[in-house]
Amino acid sequence: TSLIAEGPDVIVTQNPDTQSLARLMMQANRAGIAVIQMNMQGAVQTDAFVGPDYIAMGHEIADMAIEKCGSGTDTSHKISIVQGVITGGVSYFQVQGIMDTLSKRDDIEIVSSQAADWDASKARAITETVLQQHPDLCAILDMWDGQAIGTGAAVKQAGLSDSITVITSGGGAASTCDLIRDDTFDIVVNYDAPGMGRDAWSSVMIVMQNGGGGKLKTQVFSPTYVMTKENVDEASCWNPEKYASRLR
Repeated sequence: TSLIAEGPDVIVTQNPDTQSLARLMMQANRAGIAVIQMNMQGAVQTDAFVGPDYIAMGHEIADMAIEKCGSGTDTSHKISIVQGVITGGVSYFQVQGIMDTLSKRDDIEIVSSQAADWDASKARAITETVLQQHPDLCAILDMWDGQAIGTGAAVKQAGLSDSITVITSGGGAASTCDLIRDDTFDIVVNYDAPGMGRDAWSSVMIVMQNGGGGKLKTQVFSPTYVMTKENVDEASCWNPEKYASRLR
């Protein structure tokens, strides 16, 4: 609200959920202020959204879960979903894609779908309970790697890393690659957070070159790639310390 009153050329947001900033982003656009949404997409379309196509990512994650746990595999076919904040764009749209794919499958049983609110300790507690009820679980789909640290830790603590596939997604930080190497994660869909920053800056320049806020509406989807222990290497991840050092 205070930024709108100041009248900048551009506002960049990462929305905490799909609704809370929707009215204000529309208000900013009406005032001629460009609004660039990063990573966490809101319910309204502004000048640009920069981030992954989370619905498509959800389809991709579901397909990988089917490959690991579907008919034709010697598994229980049971899957657990650990959501983030239910109304947060990263979780909301991923789950939408996952459910769209899995709802068409009779061979997959979703035994749990709970929200951990981006909290690794909550994710761990949820997963511990699910594993007590379903020790024969085949896979866990967690919506963000920072949260999935707790999910993966619960699986390792239960001694089930060899039988349960942990699938998550994230921006590709070096810590995530380390967690793949030590078997906390099995599969991570990496959407390259530094690349998203570059795309956001490009979107700002495009908007300003085309007359400012409210003139265009576009989506710049971040490319993704799937990381596993077989292909993870230093080139797959980025070190936040290196980026921080450039700002000093």
